[in-house]
Amino acid sequence: MLAARLGTAHRADLARSRQLLADSGAPVTNPHEGHDMPGMVTADELATLRAATGVPLHRLLARHLRAYLTQLARLAAAEHRAGSHPATTALAAAIARQSRSELAHLDRLDHPAGPPR
Repeated sequence: MLAARLGTAHRADLARSRQLLADSGAPVTNPHEGHDMPGMVTADELATLRAATGVPLHRLLARHLRAYLTQLARLAAAEHRAGSHPATTALAAAIARQSRSELAHLDRLDHPAGPPR
């Protein structure tokens, strides 16, 4: 459920980001295309995820989601601090806040509160 929720939120943030880029008149290029970026799952890692089941799948997924959310929070916070376009910095602040919230949710899943059962 967490991955599905994150996917929905990511697609909405991406659509809003692309609209802001289009509104700015900046060229639509991706200088990072083809690079292994922190938090991005590689093709090999995706194949491993697809083959995994049960607890190994949950552990792998949590590790990749944590890396993705950590990098997303860092990038969004940097844009929020250094950006100059109000709508872009507002979106960045919202993304950073949501990413930190989802990281905290992952922490709670990894370490539930309460006595051991």
